[in-house]
Amino acid sequence: MSLSVYEYLSGFQIGADFWEFGLDKSFKELLKAIESTQGSLVLYSEEEAGYIEFSSMGYEDSDFYYEFLVRGKGNFEKLEASTKPMVFNRTGGFELFHKESILAIASRIYGTRMHGFIIVELKSDSSLSLISWTLGLFAYRLASITEKRKEKEVLGIATELSLPGKDELSEILISYTDDWVEKVKTGISKKVFSIFAETGSGRSRVVKYIHRLFELPGDIIFLNLVPNQISKLEKSISEWLRIAGSGFIIIENTHLLSNEQQKYFFEYFQKSNHPACFIFFISKNKFASEI
Repeated sequence: MSLSVYEYLSGFQIGADFWEFGLDKSFKELLKAIESTQGSLVLYSEEEAGYIEFSSMGYEDSDFYYEFLVRGKGNFEKLEASTKPMVFNRTGGFELFHKESILAIASRIYGTRMHGFIIVELKSDSSLSLISWTLGLFAYRLASITEKRKEKEVLGIATELSLPGKDELSEILISYTDDWVEKVKTGISKKVFSIFAETGSGRSRVVKYIHRLFELPGDIIFLNLVPNQISKLEKSISEWLRIAGSGFIIIENTHLLSNEQQKYFFEYFQKSNHPACFIFFISKNKFASEI
């Protein structure tokens, strides 16, 4: 096994070029090491909102894909739930690419959620146990690297801004600090915090990431505007809480909140015991007049 794959599997420090060059190289070296002539590495893309092929080898210019792993047909769902690699034998009716391949092994890439999967074809089952173990270790390592990468992306979105009175409202700024997770936990426990970031900076993705990270049972609601009349606002909050459950209620365009609306929210958070967590998006140059 080549040095780069050894370093990868051993947990060595990943270089800055890992996602651009290193992962593709390591995956193809892994295929050669286990004597597989065909293999595909599939990862979930946030931008595409679906799974895409990140790296592959041995399929030439063919548009071949493993139809038995299409979502909704059962096998993908079994793979997603399986803690061990799964074997798909040609004799079991599973279509493979190479005519000499007798089986394929697939391993999920899974951390706190499904990030993708690896599938390789083999012409022999003589080292099946060892190859399954190696493939599973490769996938486990990649899941860990993927989640650390996403954590850094989230941290990089936050700004260093703060507002007077933020402690009174229990606003928690997600910043690039070692204790950011504890800050978010505190905000969730107090049911209200703010995210300081510009529109288009990925702040909605921050919320979705936190929702997945802490495995919150409720839903996420995004609100561009809230009712001006306090009586209507009060009724709307009840409806939002019903829909969100123990999830997140996101208030965008915070700078448009009137003094009366801000006062109502402030008083509401002081006395209410609600299951959902309110998150306020606050832009750098559009602070509300009072909070």
